[in-house]
Amino acid sequence: LKPEDSVCFRAAYGDFMYRTRSDRGACFIGTGTGVAPLRSIVMSEKFKKDPPLFSLALLGFRTREDILYQ
Repeated sequence: LKPEDSVCFRAAYGDFMYRTRSDRGACFIGTGTGVAPLRSIVMSEKFKKDPPLFSLALLGFRTREDILYQ
């Protein structure tokens, strides 16, 4: 991003599904077991077939031992 660029963050409300937009980037944010549905999205055929322009994952865990899918 450049200075003055805008960013929109939305929480997951209702159905949790990813809608592919190949002309935009995607940022996935999750902690603990909340990482599992994000992994499912990235591993899906729909995501692989038409990936976003770029992807960024921000994942949080309490300890190194808690890290999933190393």
